Amino acid sequence: MACHYAAGIAALLKGAHTEWSPASIRFAIMTTASPFDNTQNYILDLGLDRKFAASLAMGAGQVKPNGALSSSLIYNVAPQDYINLLCSMNFTQQQIKTITRSSYNCSNQSSNLNFPSFMEQRLSMFRNSRGPLRMLEMELQG
Repeated sequence: MACHYAAGIAALLKGAHTEWSPASIRFAIMTTASPFDNTQNYILDLGLDRKFAASLAMGAGQVKPNGALSSSLIYNVAPQDYINLLCSMNFTQQQIKTITRSSYNCSNQSSNLNFPSFMEQRLSMFRNSRGPLRMLEMELQG
């Protein structure tokens, strides 16, 4: 996603859904993006002799503003969720205070941060196709 397009789409979504948080908007944009370009062919990586673009080369894919606007699955990530994640990653109290600029007791540690991932999205989209799935598997395996 190009930054200025994504920012414009985010503004459109915020105008239509004033109750959505920035995390919800990001979730809607990323989970409704497509691995296909405007000609309905897979996005190509121009740096790799025009082969199928891997997830790390194309991000979430081509954004679909109308899809994001009518997204039926929205997940909100609150600041507290990030702090719980830092706690579960064994950050010290001082490190957490440096990042959050506040004190926090790590009694509710959780590494279950439900965050949209273009890596997982690509797997589900490519599951039934041979070429891109194999390329993605090779990318994930290193």
